[in-house]
Amino acid sequence: MAHSRHIFDRQVVERQRVDALARADYPDFLDKLIGKELLSRLEMIERTFEKCLVMGPSGNWFVDAVHRSAKLQKVVWQSGYPGNAGDVVFDSEWLPFKDNSLDCVIALPGLELVNDLPGALIQINRALKPDGLFLAALYGGNTLAELRHVWLLADEALTGGASPRVAPFIDVRQAGNLLQRAGLALPVADMDVLSVRYDSALALMLEIKKMGFANPLTQRSKKLTSRRMLALVEEQYKNLFCDDDGRIRASVEINYLTAWCPHESQQQPLKPGSAQKRLADFLADDEKANDE
Repeated sequence: MAHSRHIFDRQVVERQRVDALARADYPDFLDKLIGKELLSRLEMIERTFEKCLVMGPSGNWFVDAVHRSAKLQKVVWQSGYPGNAGDVVFDSEWLPFKDNSLDCVIALPGLELVNDLPGALIQINRALKPDGLFLAALYGGNTLAELRHVWLLADEALTGGASPRVAPFIDVRQAGNLLQRAGLALPVADMDVLSVRYDSALALMLEIKKMGFANPLTQRSKKLTSRRMLALVEEQYKNLFCDDDGRIRASVEINYLTAWCPHESQQQPLKPGSAQKRLADFLADDEKANDE
């Protein structure tokens, strides 16, 4: 499978997340929020899954919660992260699983940082058994939109150009379309947008680093950021995205995806031309009923 243009440095992506999860002061509030939502959606499905793969970095809280779930009989973890070492080591861009070998795949945030997301979804579809479940959370297009904007303004003001500073993410509509392109059935994509507040832009950027999401772009600048640039970013952020109490706000968009590996038992759309009654007939019936 040919990769698309490499936007993300995968080694940097994995190293940063591994290092972050090993920190005693790792900020896990988003992990817990997303994990609870994914498990809540799993609990609403009235069936159990024999073999489930959990993709993406997961802290100990999610590991423990998944092991307590009665919906999953056997869980295989993507290893290399604290709390789940010893299962299967692989890059999320290349799944080492046979076709039709998994009953469920749960993907924590991380798929948004692969270079070939359509290819990764196709591989997931192939690895699932017919009527197998795919459940995922990805950071979406509005995530850190404010920070991306002020970096562009600061770069333009000081250098006359722009250096990629904040990773681009797809929006929820694109995510839903990719599920269909990958051949997954009954796709559902919805989003939740949070506004998280900080004392300063510097505090926001430090927390992003602690989470392991510092700039992973292959075209990122390797030069140290000057104090003058950081001061201008801080100034622009305060000017544009500051609340009355002096704190700045940052958007976080979370896209939740649900889809199934196709199976003949699933509800199928009607074939074009198979309708037994025209829309005009329904409208005529409604008009007749209103007249009576």
